[in-house]
Amino acid sequence: MAFRRRGRKRISHPELGLIDVNCLNLFSEDGRQRLLWFTPTPRHGQRRAARPV
Repeated sequence: MAFRRRGRKRISHPELGLIDVNCLNLFSEDGRQRLLWFTPTPRHGQRRAARPV
């Protein structure tokens, strides 16, 4: 795996609304596979989204 890019994404959830997340893009050595790893941003609104619905 090789780390390629880091950024932020905004995901629209039908019940929770907009959720801001950090996104890491990891690629396999040959570049044919990609893993997107999403983690919550440390914002106040994200705590609400992390609770069970």
